[in-house]
Amino acid sequence: MKAVTSVLVPVVMATILAGNCRGPAIQPDGTTTDVPLTASDSAYLAQLAKWKRDSFVLDSLTQLARTDSLYRLYRRSLEAAGTTPALLEEVNCEYARLRRVVGAIPARRAFERMRDTVFADRGIRDSKDADRKFFGRTPDGAFVTDTRSCGVLGPPFPRILNGTATTVEPTKPIPPRRP
Repeated sequence: MKAVTSVLVPVVMATILAGNCRGPAIQPDGTTTDVPLTASDSAYLAQLAKWKRDSFVLDSLTQLARTDSLYRLYRRSLEAAGTTPALLEEVNCEYARLRRVVGAIPARRAFERMRDTVFADRGIRDSKDADRKFFGRTPDGAFVTDTRSCGVLGPPFPRILNGTATTVEPTKPIPPRRP
């Protein structure tokens, strides 16, 4: 009987699931109706699931990004010397290291989060304003961030991690339109 049950249960479940191909159709306003799912609904649900997974993976990597050294470097720009070429190079090198540890998108997200708070005691609570403050004290000139200026940076983070692109911000899919 145990052998019959182990074969019969999956078959019965597959039959039940196949008979219940009707499900809530998704409306543009987010509500659902009890009509059969269409191919566009299924495609949308698959895209939505991928977006949620990719967002979760990138959010998790962002949480792992350590920006305390970048924070300290940005704060050094408030010293009397301002943003020197050497300080700017250190910031670029540290950011390059961060990208190699967690990937491009998580590094950018963590860097923006850090810049939102770095000059908060000076009334600056926005990453763009923090950049203006930091780079406003920068001398003119070009800088190159490479292994000669930064030392060994380590191996690059994978561009794709188990199906999730780490170099492109995921975009939320748009629900299919209903007539």
